Amino acid sequence: MDSSFSLGFRTSIILIVLELAYIVALSMGLAFLPTPESPIQDPWFTAMELLILSIAPALVVLMTALYTTADPQKKPFALVSVFFMLAVCIITTCLHFSILVLSRHEAFQGAPWGEVIFPFKWPSVAYALDIVAWDVFWPLSMFFAALAMGTARLEKGIKALMLLSAFLSAVGLLGVVTGNMSHRNIGIVGYVPVFMAILILLSFYFRKPARANA
Repeated sequence: MDSSFSLGFRTSIILIVLELAYIVALSMGLAFLPTPESPIQDPWFTAMELLILSIAPALVVLMTALYTTADPQKKPFALVSVFFMLAVCIITTCLHFSILVLSRHEAFQGAPWGEVIFPFKWPSVAYALDIVAWDVFWPLSMFFAALAMGTARLEKGIKALMLLSAFLSAVGLLGVVTGNMSHRNIGIVGYVPVFMAILILLSFYFRKPARANA
């Protein structure tokens, strides 16, 4: 198998495993909430943060593999997708590493401004950065990745799901406009279950050379 396709296949499988692990950690965290209003507790919170820090760079690798395997005339679209996914990765890793490490430090815990920086509730700096990453740069990355797909049946399916992911995640911005952050749940559908379906199809897409040589 060509190294680019091999990289894409392995990365898509790794991301499927990481996404499933994140869903499990999130489900367990929600199941063991002391009260419905309480934030997710440890060890589930730490597990989710570590998984996000693992998922973010893998997303860049996946988009890079997609760029290297795209048709020459579609490579510019794939390259733009890589850049936007890199923005998702940088913002996400900086944000969640800060939450994981700094938010627990005594120098930050006692600060009066800490409540407007780290909590994942609106309005806060952390929440705003998360919105920029996943409701702005993510849909842009998915949109341009969709434009990079070919006309084969499998690629058409991937393209349709990428466009759906882009649309749903962008709809999450309605939360900022209306002040009702429940709209972000629509965006979550775009970059969790819909993206999981994309990953499954991409794993078949990246296996094409293996089938051709069989």
